[in-house]
Amino acid sequence: MNFARSALFAAFCVGLCLAATGQADEKPSVATPTGRAAIERLIADLRSPNRDPNPRREPFTGYPKDYDVAAQKSVEAARQKLLALGTEAFPALIDHADDAAYSLSISTSILASQSVGEVCRQIIESQISPVVMTYKSRPGADGKWHGFPSFRAIQYLRGRTYREVLQEWWQMDQSRQLRDMQIEALRWQIDHEQKIGFASAKDREEYLAPLLKMLEERTTARPKAAAER
Repeated sequence: MNFARSALFAAFCVGLCLAATGQADEKPSVATPTGRAAIERLIADLRSPNRDPNPRREPFTGYPKDYDVAAQKSVEAARQKLLALGTEAFPALIDHADDAAYSLSISTSILASQSVGEVCRQIIESQISPVVMTYKSRPGADGKWHGFPSFRAIQYLRGRTYREVLQEWWQMDQSRQLRDMQIEALRWQIDHEQKIGFASAKDREEYLAPLLKMLEERTTARPKAAAER
């Protein structure tokens, strides 16, 4: 995997430590407009009508009383429609990869806020990477605990923005099928898990076996014709 493609996965992995806002298997059944202008309007709709409820990332969960949860439906609707567009939306999503405007919050161990740029990156990543983080850390073959992912964007950005890194990747990979991108992502994730190693056969079955199964499914599936991409 070359630098540009490696940087892509690194750039996405950081955002995934909060939560995955979309899954690769997600198949939104929504009517989705096409064309760059329509896509830009959808991305504009990712901007929340609410204010960021936890800009300082303080250790609390739940939403404040003045947070309009119902108003967030327009944000989620836009996200679903962008997911439904597949790779057609990638160029516009990449252009907004550094958008710092508030988009949504996820209540996990804390109320974690995400920017429009983070959501745009996750919309792309959720389609390229068939799986997302399933653990914060796990024991490896060396008996030590290893976090997921160890791959950090900071060493690949090297002073560049997410947008610049992703534009470089897209210029290289835009002619490829999404299936091929998924296969490459799976191979990277499998390699990552194998380097950590497994403390037991049970761990190998839990962390590696699902990846190997997904890789087999995608490598044996019939490639889509050009008109179906």
